[in-house]
Amino acid sequence: MKRLAIPFVVVALLLAGCTSTAQTGATPAAVEVTSTPTPTPTVLTTDAAGKLYLSAVCPSNTAADGLTAALKGDDLPTVVAAAGKISDTSRAGALILDDPMTIWPDSVATDIKTVRDQLLAQIQYASQVAAAATVSDANFVIYKGSGDPVAAQRIRLHLNLPSDTTC
Repeated sequence: MKRLAIPFVVVALLLAGCTSTAQTGATPAAVEVTSTPTPTPTVLTTDAAGKLYLSAVCPSNTAADGLTAALKGDDLPTVVAAAGKISDTSRAGALILDDPMTIWPDSVATDIKTVRDQLLAQIQYASQVAAAATVSDANFVIYKGSGDPVAAQRIRLHLNLPSDTTC
């Protein structure tokens, strides 16, 4: 008799969880809908703006140094890889500078857009370099910057950053 009681209890417990709400008469629980709060833009202090600006431009500056070094060599795959790095870092930097949830200090807001456009111009330059058939051809690609050439230095001045573009 003991042998039969244990399996019977186990089967009863298993079947107890298998009944549907229609059979038990219970009503399904109401689903609570919650809304996510609307994000608010971040107004940057001078210090925070300086750090964010450097996080946007330093990787691209470093990548540009890498391409300059690669163009002095004679290895096309190295040049193509360096151009790809400029493209990637410039795009990432432009996205940081163009974030609609970031409010830059008034003293740099216009110049931030100019530097963003310069980063976007670097992507075009990098893709032309990467498409070159030889390192010599890559060296003949001309970078056509966008906008005010001193915008980056004005940003550095207003954000109390060093004028040296080495990061």
